[in-house]
Amino acid sequence: MTDAAAPSDTPTPAPPAKPSEDEVAIFHSLSAGPVPLLWGLYARHGLRPRGWRYAWRWWKLLASSFAGIPFRAREFVSAKRRQALHTPIQAPVFVIGHWRSGTTFLHNLLTKDPQFGFLTLEHCILTYGFLTFPNWMRRLMTGMVPEDRVVDKVPLGWDVPQEEEFATERMTPLCYNHCYLFPDKAEEIFRRGVLFESSETDRLRWEGIYDRLLRKLSLQQGGKRLCLKNPPNTARIPSLLRMYPDAKFVYIVRHPEHVFRSTRQLWKTVTQLLGLTRATAEERDRNFVLFYELTQKKYLADRAAIPAGNLVEVKFEELSRDPMRVLTSIYQELQLDGFEAARPHFEEHVTETREFQKNPHRLDPADQTLVRDRWGFAFDAWKYE
Repeated sequence: MTDAAAPSDTPTPAPPAKPSEDEVAIFHSLSAGPVPLLWGLYARHGLRPRGWRYAWRWWKLLASSFAGIPFRAREFVSAKRRQALHTPIQAPVFVIGHWRSGTTFLHNLLTKDPQFGFLTLEHCILTYGFLTFPNWMRRLMTGMVPEDRVVDKVPLGWDVPQEEEFATERMTPLCYNHCYLFPDKAEEIFRRGVLFESSETDRLRWEGIYDRLLRKLSLQQGGKRLCLKNPPNTARIPSLLRMYPDAKFVYIVRHPEHVFRSTRQLWKTVTQLLGLTRATAEERDRNFVLFYELTQKKYLADRAAIPAGNLVEVKFEELSRDPMRVLTSIYQELQLDGFEAARPHFEEHVTETREFQKNPHRLDPADQTLVRDRWGFAFDAWKYE
């Protein structure tokens, strides 16, 4: 594994004496996942003793898995599921880009266009049952969702757009989000589930699982064209093109120093709240520094395969400064219809989010040097000074 410079925070954090309020308030990302998946992850990544907190998380996940069996079984035998898997879907619009580069902001904007269907928190939590889940339980669970994301205080809700990785997390071990749960095995998980370096079989397995998710989602969204946001897909362009050759791609990039600050905070927060094995600060930093390199270089190598007119690249700084101008250029370059009809929805969302304050993060000189040394190629590729 490529080494990163020593991080500035404590190298071996001790687990807190009791769960934080944030941990109590959120669903674990593997809640209600199938027992075979949980057991496979436990056997592969989590057999070593890790302390009472991690053991308690495993037991809660196991209990939620058994509780979800009736709902998973109901959908598995349903006519809706069979219909979804045999119904063609429109070529999706994929929002891609590295984590913390503004993908959420861009995706939330685009999905204000009524022509698009999208994946929400509901689909992530009810991955195996959202086609047939009882409405009365939907209403009950809606009130259990936190008001905002713990990481950055972006508003959260049952119907707020989310990324597909939060759904596939419960469907397959070939999932980037498992890096946060098993940070000591993160590089192995990343290379297997994002880059598909392990085998062609794994790549084909992931493509099948992902396509089934999108077909179910398309049916549930009334056959609308899907607009999807998933940062790991930045490194999966060959697979996406094989499945959806006419798909459109919107890639967003942000100044590497800002990405570094925000990604470090993301890794620290998520691994502490949801991790199933412990991670040192050094491990966390080593992981995200390496993954940025691998993801961005893979995108630079693969983007030429996207047909002309199906890819547009935007900078977060420009989107943040003048969102309506950037949205106009996206629709024009990708030849998407419906911009004028969606304009009022875009403008309303821009007005609502104008005062949102991003979390502040400081970058010391040592980290600044690390970014320039390891991520210097990104400064050149996207002309950042």
